Amino acid sequence: GNALLAVSLAVARVGAKTKKIFLWRHIRDLVKIPENKTSPKLLMNLINGGVHAENNLDFQEYLVIPKSETVAEALQIGQQIYQDLLENFPNVELGNEGGIAPHFKNNMEPLEAIKHSAEKLNLKDKIELGIDVAASNIKSEAMALLKNDLVSLLQSGDLKYLEDPMPENDFEGFADLTTKILERLKGK
Repeated sequence: GNALLAVSLAVARVGAKTKKIFLWRHIRDLVKIPENKTSPKLLMNLINGGVHAENNLDFQEYLVIPKSETVAEALQIGQQIYQDLLENFPNVELGNEGGIAPHFKNNMEPLEAIKHSAEKLNLKDKIELGIDVAASNIKSEAMALLKNDLVSLLQSGDLKYLEDPMPENDFEGFADLTTKILERLKGK
């Protein structure tokens, strides 16, 4: 990972220098961010699981991604939903990264809790959802079952961000997951 980051940055710097533009502008051009878009998307960790919490969740982080024009607005949206979750789960422990860490029936229920809070606050259309699976920390037999859940979530449109969906050296798993996602998106 460190070598890839160093090489990627070196290549990006060369690209920027070749075009005679700032590095940030070159990266912005590479990821095709429109000129009128000034605010980055914030990923806000609201619910912790996995190795970051002492609960029954396999996935490490459940994220809300506010759709907003400014960072201040994004922070406000995330804070409102987080506060509502705290009210819905009184006396709950916090995970290692600050998200709430209650026990849930299954790995999908935290997403429902976030959506419920957003709906209650009239913010449903102002958020997207994400998960950091941290699959390297999940037992392989559980991962096979969870893969189908992830594909269904992505296909349904409920999930816009997915991080570390397979253990880091499971190249076949990544290829299989990608194929399943593409097949479902194409309607097969």
